Amino acid sequence: MKIPADSLRPTHPGPVPALSQSRYGDIACETLYVHKHVHCTRVGESEPAARGIEIHQVLAAYINHLARTKRGTDLEVFDALMKGAGTEA
Repeated sequence: MKIPADSLRPTHPGPVPALSQSRYGDIACETLYVHKHVHCTRVGESEPAARGIEIHQVLAAYINHLARTKRGTDLEVFDALMKGAGTEA
């Protein structure tokens, strides 16, 4: 459901974002949700979260490369992307 832009306060920075899986999980803790999503306070990441973000970034870059080059696999590029990633990823 889209919210008309004119229904937002004039000071609101833009449209209300969609409810992502992580945002939905943050709703379980009202304090976390308000600090993170309303006040835009930077919340420290856990090591597993940082590793997951790194893995997703590498996979996104690899998939974008495959789409650009219209290839099914390119292990040389994948290996090069993985060399820049941490050992845990």
